[in-house]
Amino acid sequence: MHVEVSTEEPHAVGADLVAAAAGARASELGAPERAVADADPVAMVYTDAAPLAVVALEPDVEGLRTAAARAVRACRGGGTVAWAVDASLPVPAEDQVRALAEGAVAAPVRRAGRRRCDAPPRAARAAAGPPRRAR
Repeated sequence: MHVEVSTEEPHAVGADLVAAAAGARASELGAPERAVADADPVAMVYTDAAPLAVVALEPDVEGLRTAAARAVRACRGGGTVAWAVDASLPVPAEDQVRALAEGAVAAPVRRAGRRRCDAPPRAARAAAGPPRRAR
């Protein structure tokens, strides 16, 4: 798995799936209010560009790790997942990127410690778009 950080917008990196925390950042990326409210743990929004995974999370480092793993699993068959970093979260952007990378790498492992058999990521990369300022 290759993890890359980019300052581009998530849709600009050519991802197979864009992911964002349920909230203002997901709304900025085109998620309707219902998807933001229904993300339990993931709500998929299909757009003209890459699909958007709206992911519910606890606003801390562990919550971001879990959310990243869920987003990578939602990208069935592998590919590129771009995560939109959210400046409104109470976690510094650099800690968000670290937690997202750790979660993305851990995604193919089940809780029992066995690898998933159905869809291991193939050379997936996680890309973080620029953080947006809270309004």
